[in-house]
Amino acid sequence: PTQLYESFAALLIFGLLLWLHRRKVFHGQVILTYVVLYSVTRFIIEFFRADPRGDIAGLTTFTTLSTSQLISLAIGITGLIFLVLRWRRAAANSADVDDESGDASVAKTRAGAARA
Repeated sequence: PTQLYESFAALLIFGLLLWLHRRKVFHGQVILTYVVLYSVTRFIIEFFRADPRGDIAGLTTFTTLSTSQLISLAIGITGLIFLVLRWRRAAANSADVDDESGDASVAKTRAGAARA
């Protein structure tokens, strides 16, 4: 049934990404969000699988996580780091634009008051 769980999760992620696409703050936000959400989904679903999944240099025996979970963990954390960094950069850029537009509107207001 894990294939059904993953299909259902993919539909939920798709709906969320459609909603997010209309409200995105920066370029790349949708794909980075997908990477993080899919990694989390895959990590969780792997707990329910019962088939043998291999071993990467003994790490799966040491951590009790599957190969797919280790890969999902690495990709998910990397995606989350990039998402946070891009979000901060977008917030800083919008603050700079607000400051510049605020200064420009103050200058226009002062110029208009001087003419009157």
